[in-house]
Amino acid sequence: DHCGAGEEEPLVDVDAGPAEGERGQAHRGEPHDETDRQDQGGAAPGVSSILSYYAYLTIGTDYDSFSLNGGELMYNKAQEVITSLPSNMVRDEGWKNDTGSRRNRFWMVENILNPRMRQYRQAFYEYHRLCLDKMYDDPDKSRAVLLSTLTSIGQANIEYPNSVLLQRFGDAKKDEIVEIFKIGDKGQKTKVSAIMVGIDASKKEKYSVLN
Repeated sequence: DHCGAGEEEPLVDVDAGPAEGERGQAHRGEPHDETDRQDQGGAAPGVSSILSYYAYLTIGTDYDSFSLNGGELMYNKAQEVITSLPSNMVRDEGWKNDTGSRRNRFWMVENILNPRMRQYRQAFYEYHRLCLDKMYDDPDKSRAVLLSTLTSIGQANIEYPNSVLLQRFGDAKKDEIVEIFKIGDKGQKTKVSAIMVGIDASKKEKYSVLN
């Protein structure tokens, strides 16, 4: 049971359309195009694919937070949903693998399974099991370990810049990170702010309270 500084936002952004990120509720499955609407047989393949994808992604993220790379099987199943899409869906904005914004379902699971993100996944596990789960008992040590995990995540951002996975991490954890480090020392605050703004410069104002 992960205990943080406040209520945690889901990494899987289920309401953001084609740009997705981690742990959360099942996707509502709004119709994206004609393939996502019901047909005579009931739910269209688009709805089924979306629901399956988000279920695997959400469970995989939860497993990753409790054991190192524990969500691998679920992430692979999410990827199988993509590779099994019918031909009339593969160019849909939510699924296609072109090099546009890279902020859709395809790129989310690609980021997670990419070898360049192994250190992120280890840091994600440590963030929850070695930091949040121990924050109540030893906040100073947990804060120091958390800084180390964020440093690893910052390095992952260098290895794989503009990753949708890291941006979703920043979206989900920004409030929690700020609350944890508000009472940290100045050196910690400065490092955390630099790392997180490096991942997503649009959050600069959010982290300004640490400077």
